[in-house]
Amino acid sequence: MASAHSPLPVPPPIDWLPWCLTDSTDESPHPGALPPIPAGGSGWLIAPERGHLADCASDLQAVSRWLARQKDNPLTLEAYRHELERFLLWLGLERGKALSEATGEDIGLFDDLLQYPERWPQWYGEPKPRNDPQWRPWTRKLSARSRHEALTTIERCYRWLLAQGYLRYNPFGASAVKLRAPRSAAVQERYLDERLWQAVLAQVQAMPQQTANQRARYRHSRVIHTETASTGMAFCTLAAARLNRRVQPSGLGVSLGAERRRIDSPVRLKR
Repeated sequence: MASAHSPLPVPPPIDWLPWCLTDSTDESPHPGALPPIPAGGSGWLIAPERGHLADCASDLQAVSRWLARQKDNPLTLEAYRHELERFLLWLGLERGKALSEATGEDIGLFDDLLQYPERWPQWYGEPKPRNDPQWRPWTRKLSARSRHEALTTIERCYRWLLAQGYLRYNPFGASAVKLRAPRSAAVQERYLDERLWQAVLAQVQAMPQQTANQRARYRHSRVIHTETASTGMAFCTLAAARLNRRVQPSGLGVSLGAERRRIDSPVRLKR
């Protein structure tokens, strides 16, 4: 255990781009042999007093401050760093602007870059080491979810800088970009293959049918299992069907008719 007088360990720097480790306030070096971009600090979005970030001489320092809030969440920090790096590279080199100079039009064009790589081929390339001259920020088209995460990360940074008083406006507010999360496709996690379904149906067919109650149980089970096997509907949906609805043959299984008719004696099945 370290003594009370031992110096505290120095935390590693936030390694997101070399510009965070340089004293330059004008321009910054980049990976992939890309030219430098403006560090910002005097854009039209900057508030006169810079609020709580008055000690930040450039946009890059302000972004570094935002990233530093995630120092205890390394995975989140890396995800944020990754998205901000790519956005600022594109904004600086393609649009010639710093973060505090972006407009709603710039945000819309950036969204276009993420959706249509064929329109921006110079920004996409094969995976390469960062020190390779052929390195590019994107290697393939993003999925809808990845695109949403990229845009919301950048918007979250702008929103925080606005809340701290560093910026006057959030350019996302003037853009046509919609930040709605894409719908997740339904995933069927549990299912039975055809062989197992045949085994289940055979068990249903073997159910006793001597009494009225047994016949009602058999018909109810046959309806649920054959319809589930043929339609893929959930058990809970079919199990809630009322027993006094008409039952009609339907190929392999049976279907529930809309016309109500009493079948034998309804039975209260145990759950």
